[in-house]
Amino acid sequence: MIKRNFKKQYTLKSMAFILALFMVTGLFTACGKADREDTTGNLSGNVTTDSATEDSTAQEEIPESLSYTVESGDIGAVKVEAEVCSEGYGQVPTYKLKKRDKNDEWVKSYAERLFDNGEYINVKPYDFCSRKELESEKQFWENRLVALDEGSRGYERVKSEISDIEYVMEHFSENNYVEYPEGKLVLKKSNEGSGDNLTSYNERAQLKGEVDGSVWLLNYDYGAEEREGKLADRTIRVPVLYGTCVEKADYISGVYGMDSGIYENICDREKAESKALKLLDRLGFDNMECIKMTGLHPNYGSGNADYLDGYCIIYGPSLNGIKIFSGISVGINAGGGNITVQPYIIVLVNSEGVFGFCIMEDYVLEDVLSENSQMLSFSQIDGIAHGEFQKMMKEDPYTSYNMTKVKFEYLCVSYDGFSYAMLPVWTYYTERIEHGDTKLLPGLIINGLDGEIIHNEYIYCNWEYYFTMTH
Repeated sequence: MIKRNFKKQYTLKSMAFILALFMVTGLFTACGKADREDTTGNLSGNVTTDSATEDSTAQEEIPESLSYTVESGDIGAVKVEAEVCSEGYGQVPTYKLKKRDKNDEWVKSYAERLFDNGEYINVKPYDFCSRKELESEKQFWENRLVALDEGSRGYERVKSEISDIEYVMEHFSENNYVEYPEGKLVLKKSNEGSGDNLTSYNERAQLKGEVDGSVWLLNYDYGAEEREGKLADRTIRVPVLYGTCVEKADYISGVYGMDSGIYENICDREKAESKALKLLDRLGFDNMECIKMTGLHPNYGSGNADYLDGYCIIYGPSLNGIKIFSGISVGINAGGGNITVQPYIIVLVNSEGVFGFCIMEDYVLEDVLSENSQMLSFSQIDGIAHGEFQKMMKEDPYTSYNMTKVKFEYLCVSYDGFSYAMLPVWTYYTERIEHGDTKLLPGLIINGLDGEIIHNEYIYCNWEYYFTMTH
């Protein structure tokens, strides 16, 4: 059911700029023996008694579209004029997930793929540096600045990098310095005594190297809060790995991108996606599909507002030929109080090439819960949806919703506290217009195994479209 939004703003510059988003790709591997038992009770609570039989599920003809309206009796209505996407529907595996270990080896694995010849140096995040280390980094970027033309795209961005270092130097404290053990990349820094038995900490890493001759930074950032050794209530863990080409990066407006023709994009769309796919291949991703591709707003400081240059391209993975839920700004709570957010990767590209990416990869497949999980029939699913729409109209008789797409998908969910699973769902998407662009949001998510409603909560993050490293 659509729930009231709660929003969390994240400080872009701090790079704690993410909620717990993760990416599921070909890196997924199932291990261990399959558990043949029915898993619906474990994953959802109440199992429906009128589950579809194996024959009815296999033989059911799913419509290509739906068309009906549920009215409130007042001005509100749920209008369903929706394309039905049922690719992969049938008896499909369900999986147990586990948290991916975020450590030096994980960061190194991407560094070795990203940087030319796998060569890079370990550069501390600036707020962990000694004054001597800060002076060295400042000198490095000042030398790069001299080599750049003042009119080049990366000139102002490199100046910003220098300004960041100068700011840390101005506010330098010996207490900020963290000494890295020999060969260590990921450092954990705790802030004790946050009050109410609360301890916050950050895991950080920063590497520097060249990609096709241009300087790139690869950063890992992960923030969390614990209360007496346990994850704090409502805390969203923040694992993210992101890279940026400082010398190609442009300053991009934080406003939503436009594909409506208001601006002329001087970056060729097909070439942009081709460059993005080459980066994905370089990083080792081979089963990604474009979820959304939107033009980037022009730089407000450029003085030229009639064109833009570049795209934000969002890719999502598939599993067993089934798309994984792509409501990228949405947290899922299937019971147990923990929020999971879905997997994807963002790539930023302009006419000079790819200049940024962000990887969300928080889970891996640990085990097969069921190899052939029995689905409810689609007619049962749509009957459940119809009943939910009636409830929505009773609760909010003055609001209207337009459901324009229904998709059979895999979804990462939490259950039983801090356990995680990948299970099949049917998602009814509602259409919303924001800043002149049509956006699909999950209006209703139904567990395909037993028909339970899976609640979603909207989590807002500025970088969802434009990435923090561009600001």
